[in-house]
Amino acid sequence: MSVDIPLSLISKRRIQQLHEDDFKLRREIEFHEERIEEHQNIIKKIRENLEYNRIEREFYKELSGRDNEKYPKVSAPHNNIGDGQKRKRRKRKLSEKKLALKKALASIFAEKECLNIREIMEKLKPHGIEWATYQLAFQELTQSGFLIRQERGMYKFNEEQ
Repeated sequence: MSVDIPLSLISKRRIQQLHEDDFKLRREIEFHEERIEEHQNIIKKIRENLEYNRIEREFYKELSGRDNEKYPKVSAPHNNIGDGQKRKRRKRKLSEKKLALKKALASIFAEKECLNIREIMEKLKPHGIEWATYQLAFQELTQSGFLIRQERGMYKFNEEQ
């Protein structure tokens, strides 16, 4: 009960299917070529913009006189008035802050106790000393000179300072 299918009919169907597949692939290739062209145009615009920005930066450098001395720099005399007083106030505020930090650190450390920065931050909160981020606290505490690094991540109060 097998049905005999002529070979020519099979080959015609196969050829037709191959043509359809070929057509689909060509459409897909055209689509991707268009996308590539769009991306190349975007890259070209970005390069033009970068070049424009580079030229503009060089122009402003020349105008500001940072690159060469074609245009002399102008210093305004009114900026220098009272600078000494401002510096003294800044130093006084800084020293008051440092003194408060030193007193607070001395009160939170027991005799031979070592703490990490996070524990120090938590213990300083009741003293009214807080930082917005861990990095700021770490930077200020380690650069203040009031702490001595004992082992990895652990610090002790520097009583000599």
